[in-house]
This record gives sequence, C-alpha cells and structure tokens, in this order.
Amino acid sequence: MTKQTPISCELYDYIEIACMHRYDVTLSLADGRMIAGRATDTRAGTDKVEYFIVDVDGELLEVPMHQLSRMQTNTPGASFKQVDFQLEATEK
Repeated sequence: MTKQTPISCELYDYIEIACMHRYDVTLSLADGRMIAGRATDTRAGTDKVEYFIVDVDGELLEVPMHQLSRMQTNTPGASFKQVDFQLEATEK
C-alpha cells in the first residue's frame, strides 16, 4: 500500500468552504475520472484516509482527498471558481 500524503490545510479550507455552502462541484481525479455533484461533508476514515463526501444524484460518494487533482465550482456566486490540488493552491 502506498503512503497517502495529506493535502495542505490551505487546500482543505477550500473543501470546507464548498461543503459549508453546499456548492455544486466538478472534481477531477488523479486517474482522469470526473465526478460532478454537491459538496456535503468530509470525514477521516479508520484507514487514516481523509474523504470528501459528494452527493451525486442522491448517492453519497466518498472521494479520497489524496486523489483530487482539481475542484471547479459550478454554483453561481461561489467564493472561488477552481482549485488545483496537484500544485500549490491556485484560485482562478
């Protein structure tokens, strides 16, 4: 099993903001997959992995945060538009 590197506190803050405001987001994952849904919550698993919980058409998906590549907000008036997780935090 490969070691999971936690995301920085600055990047985690963007996830928390998205959850707090229930932003509609599109997530790009490191493996190329895309997930679109509503940001709902975070949780730390017993496996020491942090998860970003996204509601996709009524199904709650737990996305391991270390797999995030980019998060785009699709909610009008959101406080940020895009965050890149593979680089330093960038706001566009």
